[in-house]
Amino acid sequence: MPTNLAAAVDGNDVTLTWDNPEPPATGDWITWATEAMGNSVGTNAAVTFDVAHRWTQADLAPYAGRSITQLKFVPAYESCTYTVKVWTGGSATNAGTLVSSQIVAAPVINDWNLVVLNTPVPIPTTGDLYYGFEVNTTGGYPAGCDDGPQIEGKGNMMYFQGAWTTLSALAPTLTYNWSIKAFAASGTATKAVEMTPIVESPRYATGQLAAARFEPSRVNRAITGYKVYRNGSLIGTITNPETTTYLDMDLANGQYTYGVTATHTTGESDPATVVVDINVVLPPAIFTETFEGYDDFALTFAPWTTLDADNSGTYGITDVTFPGSEGPMAYIIFNPSATTPPLTTMTTHGGAKMAASFASVTPDNNDWMITPRMTLGTGSKLKFYARSHTAQYGLERFRVGVSTLATIIPQGFQYVSGPTYVEAPTAWTEYIYDLAQYDGQQVYIGIRCVSSDAFIFFVDDFTVHSNGGGVANDDNTAPVLQNALSGNYPNPFNPETTIRFSTAQAGPVRIDIYNTRGQIVKTLVNDHREAGNHSVVFNGTDETGRSIASGVYYYKMQAGSYSSTRKMILMK
Repeated sequence: MPTNLAAAVDGNDVTLTWDNPEPPATGDWITWATEAMGNSVGTNAAVTFDVAHRWTQADLAPYAGRSITQLKFVPAYESCTYTVKVWTGGSATNAGTLVSSQIVAAPVINDWNLVVLNTPVPIPTTGDLYYGFEVNTTGGYPAGCDDGPQIEGKGNMMYFQGAWTTLSALAPTLTYNWSIKAFAASGTATKAVEMTPIVESPRYATGQLAAARFEPSRVNRAITGYKVYRNGSLIGTITNPETTTYLDMDLANGQYTYGVTATHTTGESDPATVVVDINVVLPPAIFTETFEGYDDFALTFAPWTTLDADNSGTYGITDVTFPGSEGPMAYIIFNPSATTPPLTTMTTHGGAKMAASFASVTPDNNDWMITPRMTLGTGSKLKFYARSHTAQYGLERFRVGVSTLATIIPQGFQYVSGPTYVEAPTAWTEYIYDLAQYDGQQVYIGIRCVSSDAFIFFVDDFTVHSNGGGVANDDNTAPVLQNALSGNYPNPFNPETTIRFSTAQAGPVRIDIYNTRGQIVKTLVNDHREAGNHSVVFNGTDETGRSIASGVYYYKMQAGSYSSTRKMILMK
């Protein structure tokens, strides 16, 4: 699996980095074995012996001047200590001098294991090169090998019964090569060093050699790339094994578990994992939309602009009727409780209504919902919630774009949601997009549904956040802004309700809650507001945070010379 997986968090973006478990190098793998796995050899008893490949000077000629830097081998028994070794200056009957010896900690059984040598071993200019491993086992058949046939005297060397010989000489029916490889590295990264001889401990193995079959691990062969997972779902596939980084952008606040696996020619590794916490504090909202203030099933709902670019009829809901059902539309203000019969199992993210884009009878959808033009301040971000009604016909697809043009032209939108569409899960999902590149500019923000023969795409609780800014006064697509206090929703309410209001120009705004005796119960708003549409939530408590009694209450808005009062009912 990938090693040293780490995550760096920058706002709503996460950058993953990891190390290739088989670091790229210049050179060649040399071996007498085939890629086949599944055989192993031993005495099925406690024993210590060595297995190796032997390379003569003639065999080594193409690799002259290089160094052995890595070994691979296949261990096949857990209760065994494996030590990789390299010898130089050998012959047909003697491995020569041991110059490298490393115990392998926690090897993966029945799979290729990579070992990077602590000190590279220069390929000898005289004598034979041996590389292999020692087994010190409590039993079983610990030495992995291929299916044969053997390369006699080269791929099947073995130190057994106190002498170097071949596997077939000890057991004529065992015509295999040991599953071992050595990497002959080239280039300036390796330097010739004088190797210190290692004294080997005396060992004498006895017993009857035999072979056993094993099931190769699903993780094997060369690394071809990586797969990146977030909370168990695949989010990225990398086909270049030298690419060891991944950027996951525009994440909602929350905790995420990332996993990165290595893909091989015949399998996928277990994942390396890391847990990441995202907690971004957004600037104040300059535009808030809950969709509660519009008529049920409205197809146009200023100050939004809707564009039905596909001009197709839409699919309805079986045995359910509502105004506009099956007709052409971009988005519709959908109230599940107002359909006939009511859709009691369909939930909004908040309130009673949401924006919905129904699947076009002639796919693909090409439906836009575009904000009024607004001026961004600094540190700007977009936040909204979206989901697919069902995954039965495929998940809904959408893109988020920003346009700096003075008028709405679909081709003028630049997508901030990535190079391709985003698929919305069936659960309400928070989406946050960084708009900082548009700070200080006047923009339109559009959500484009591009689903392909799916069903219903829902959007709710849409907010634009920025330090300063507001809805632009020169937005030709929106009605002229005016001071207005709208009805609260829901009404009656319990325990909270949303009060919508608008301001014609920037300035101080105050909204107070009164009881029937004219006493102020709570001040909801008392601050400076930019020109535009706004909303505030009243949670049924007084200034001290205590719940107030059921009954009739009034809310009054004051903005400059404008004053308006409306009635609401708290019903517990």
